[in-house]
Amino acid sequence: MRLPVALSLLALTLLSSCAPTLRGDTRLKALAPALTGTYNGTGQAGLLKNAYRMLLNIDPRTGRADAVLTNTSLNKVYPASGTFTLFGEQGGMLNLQLFEGKREAGTLQLRLTRGDTTNAEPTVQAEGKLNTLLFNFQMNLQKVNNPMPLPRFLPDVPPSQSQYPGQVSPANMESQPVYVTPTPRN
Repeated sequence: MRLPVALSLLALTLLSSCAPTLRGDTRLKALAPALTGTYNGTGQAGLLKNAYRMLLNIDPRTGRADAVLTNTSLNKVYPASGTFTLFGEQGGMLNLQLFEGKREAGTLQLRLTRGDTTNAEPTVQAEGKLNTLLFNFQMNLQKVNNPMPLPRFLPDVPPSQSQYPGQVSPANMESQPVYVTPTPRN
């Protein structure tokens, strides 16, 4: 009778030790916010040179990386997902699969390195390769610390409900206009 209980406890202990933890690497938790952001740069394949912009997000718990790579020369947008592997204290390797619609458009491998950390906003360099069906680009991207100014709201637009002091009543609830800048499509 005690043997099945002991075996089940042993099996439970072994299985729980193999389960991944949700705590993640503390070094990645410290580095991910510095690497997440907007990158601008170029990709070059022989004489062909294109401008690129990448919006990158790294999940510090899992190492999952999601990005949007835009070829600003041709106005093409590629969603991407993959992994970020930490190497040392100042950077790591980013491996992404790029998609165009439902089909795979290529792979992007970048070495992300954080530069001088004495500044309030340290520099981040991204170098690597973009492999597509037709070309292999040598990529060189820099993190942009202030990528775009936030849109300026019109002065006659009333503040949102959360900015009203006190109780919200139907008298001070108004519909808010929404301004959307369309993204060009091919």
